[in-house]
Order: sequence, then C-alpha cells, then structure tokens
Amino acid sequence: MTNVLTLTPGTFLQSSFDKVGDGRRYEEIELKTTGTKTTFTAKTPIQLHPGTTITGDEKAIIQLIPYASTCLWKPQVPVFSFSGENYLFEGFTFDGLADKQNVLHGKGYHNLFGGNRASKVKIRNVKIQNSKGDGVRILDSKDVTFTGNKIYGVGHDGFYCERCVGVEASGNEIYTRINSGLRSKGSRNVIFRDNTIKSTVKYKPRTGPGIQVENSRANESTSNVRILNNIIDGCQGPGIWAAGHTAPALDAATGLTIKGNTITNCGQMPVIANKETADRLSAVAGICLDGWTEVDIQENVLDGNCNGIRIGTYITTSAGSGYVVRLTGNEIKNTVAPFNRDAYAGYAIAVTVPGKFNVTSEGNTFSGNLKDVFGI
Repeated sequence: MTNVLTLTPGTFLQSSFDKVGDGRRYEEIELKTTGTKTTFTAKTPIQLHPGTTITGDEKAIIQLIPYASTCLWKPQVPVFSFSGENYLFEGFTFDGLADKQNVLHGKGYHNLFGGNRASKVKIRNVKIQNSKGDGVRILDSKDVTFTGNKIYGVGHDGFYCERCVGVEASGNEIYTRINSGLRSKGSRNVIFRDNTIKSTVKYKPRTGPGIQVENSRANESTSNVRILNNIIDGCQGPGIWAAGHTAPALDAATGLTIKGNTITNCGQMPVIANKETADRLSAVAGICLDGWTEVDIQENVLDGNCNGIRIGTYITTSAGSGYVVRLTGNEIKNTVAPFNRDAYAGYAIAVTVPGKFNVTSEGNTFSGNLKDVFGI
C-alpha cells in the first residue's frame, strides 16, 4: 500500500518533500484543495528524491511566488529538480505568474520540471501556463513519457529533452510562445505523436517552431526520431524544424520519420501586427530540414504555409553533404508569400542546395501553390 503525504494549500517546504521517495516515510505527495483554497506557493526551489510521486486534485494550482528573486531563482533553477529513477507527476496546474515577474521570457528562468540523469519519468495530465521558462527541461535521461498535458504560453520550450534515450511525448495540447512546443536535441529513440500544437496572438512573441529536433554539437549524435500524426497550426517559425549542424559526419543525425502530420498556416516571419515583432527570417516552411540523413517525409498534409517542405539552410547550415531524403505521398497546397521573401518563397518543395542532398520525390500531390518544385 502506498503511503501518501497530503498537503493542503499553503507554501511548499523542502522538509515536506524530504519525507517522500524510495526508502523514506512516504512514496507520494497529494495536493489536496480545501473549499475555495486551491493555491500551493513555490517560494523556494524544491529538490525531489528518487521514487517520488506528486498528484493533485483537479483544482490544485502551484504558483510561483510573485517577483521571484533572481538570486534564488537563477537561470536553469526549476521549481522541481530531480535525478535518479521513478518519478510520476500528475493532475495539477502550474502558473508561473509571468505578468508578475522581473525577468524576460525564454532566458532560462522559472522552468517547472528540471531532470538530470533521471529515468522512468512520467508527466501526465499536468497543466502548465503563464510562465517565463520551459515546461519541462530534462537532460541525460532515459525512459521519459510526457502525455496528456496542456501547455499554454510558457516562456520557451514546452518540453525539451537533451542527450536522452527513449522519450515519448503524446496527446499533449500546446500553445507556443517564443520557442517550440516539443524539442529534442542530441537524443535517440524519440517519438512525438498525436499532439496538437498551435500558436496564436494571445501568446507573443511567437517566433518558434511547433516541433524542433536538432543535432548541434560536433561530438553529438541523434537517431531514430519519429514525428507522427501531429496537428500543427499558426506557428510563425516552421511547423517542424529538423536541424543538423556543426557535426561533419553524415550520420551524426540519422533516421528521421515525419509522417501523417497536418501542418497549416506556418512560416510567416516577421509579424508586426499588434506591435508583435519577430526575427526577419526568410526560408520558413511547414517543414524545414537540413543536416539529417535517412529521412522519410510521408503522407503529411501541408496547407497554407510559406513553403511546404524546404530542404537546405534555415538559420543554421549543415556541415556535411550526401544527405538522403525521401518525400512520399505528401499533399502540399495553397502556399503563400512570406513577409520576408527570397528566391525560393512559395514553393511546395524547395531543395535550395541540391548538391548537398539526395532527394527522391514520389506520389506527392500539389494544388493551389504559388510554385510547385525547385531543385529536384
């Protein structure tokens, strides 16, 4: 039988969490609201212990303290930090009180979850909103699942994993702000599936991609990444950005499948309306790809993007050549002219550096595009 420590609304104390974990008095913390009292305040960062479960009832809200001190809440100091194995987080809301903080969005402050050298981590049915930082940032870890969560307007990435193995993010609803909804860097055996990722003017500046998978260090490698059956809409950056650079080896980033996704209205940089500004970038598309080999882009629907699929430099440039890319059975339609145009704007498929890529295209369909194909 699980021993449960029940916390009622008030300020979190490290001493309470020190009672929870493998070999300790309790295995689980339950956040239980009482009447109209629903708020649990994070005044100081909390270090968790292996074997910790944190659950909340449907009204439980964790709030970061207003005007959190940057002496205590430094960059990359999350609300909950953890290492070791066996963690479960479920069923509560986090509000970062972004409008009552003294730091900028996307500068590393006020992440909710920070994992390092962890394993068997489950985050499910958690709502993360109104924050300056990442929802989840997890490094050098394995066996991580992020399912059924709602992320509304966090300051940087909704979910970020780096040098991880065995990661799944599925069934999440994410509204992005500065950076990506889901992001993987230098990781293996990653699947992002059945997520809904959107960008709206409510959360600005909204400059990032919906999903970002990258390999960006000379000694880094990533492989077996699958992006399946996601709905991505309205991102000012790419719907999906697969970026490989710095590492010269052809197979530094290898084995990427992008299949069954619906990507709409992505790639309009910059945005000036309502005083919203963004980087003045061209080369933005529903899918932007560079520096990956053995790539299969299959059976996606791309509608109303600035390019459908763009293969070549976008912000970063790959260090090698000979990358193999297969485009099969995609439906690409209604490309639009971006605010910041270049020679390849409006193509359904554009391979901007043909000599670096071995691209095959079979069974793709085109309708209503400004232009159809370049560079194949």
